[in-house]
Amino acid sequence: MIFTDQIAYIKTSEIDSRDKDIILNDGTAIVLKNLSFRNLLEMLPAKDFAQVNKKKSLPFLP
Repeated sequence: MIFTDQIAYIKTSEIDSRDKDIILNDGTAIVLKNLSFRNLLEMLPAKDFAQVNKKKSLPFLP
């Protein structure tokens, strides 16, 4: 389980654009396979995340 407050940012994988890399605050990287940003953002709390551009999503900072 990944807690959303641990996510530093999410980006499109450089290897396969269908995959997304979640980078945690401690530098750990987790690969989500074959997932669009649209589907991913539907799973995340809308008040906490926004898509910055086509390749990156960032959490809102308090």
